[in-house]
Amino acid sequence: MFLHIRRTLWTTLPAIIMTLISFAIVGLINTPHNAASPDSINRVSDIVDGLKNHFNISWLSMLPITVVVPLLVGGWPAYIAIMAGAIAGSRLSIVLQGTSIADVTDTLYNGYHIQSGVAALDELLNRGGMSAMYPLAMLFL
Repeated sequence: MFLHIRRTLWTTLPAIIMTLISFAIVGLINTPHNAASPDSINRVSDIVDGLKNHFNISWLSMLPITVVVPLLVGGWPAYIAIMAGAIAGSRLSIVLQGTSIADVTDTLYNGYHIQSGVAALDELLNRGGMSAMYPLAMLFL
């Protein structure tokens, strides 16, 4: 996998550099009077407040990524690393969020569903699980 990444850097790295330069120019042109409007600031604060109200967020929430990245860097197959991250995230959900094993299994299969009262947060979090990936999997079969 890393050999593939190294070989594609010849084409992707220039694109990434050009994109970063473009965003820097747009960011510098965007003067304070054009900067974030009060509406967008309120929207962000609504999302953050919604997350704080519905979830226990702590540094332990970073555990799944600290499992996945070393496995990938260590040369493990991607599906094993992702599975290990899913297991770590599932256990963390049980410990930090107080969910049951049945809820975790249902979320893995059907996806997470919440009605937080914040439309942007609901749109961000309400996604499908493994069952939502079936149409894509059928393309490859």
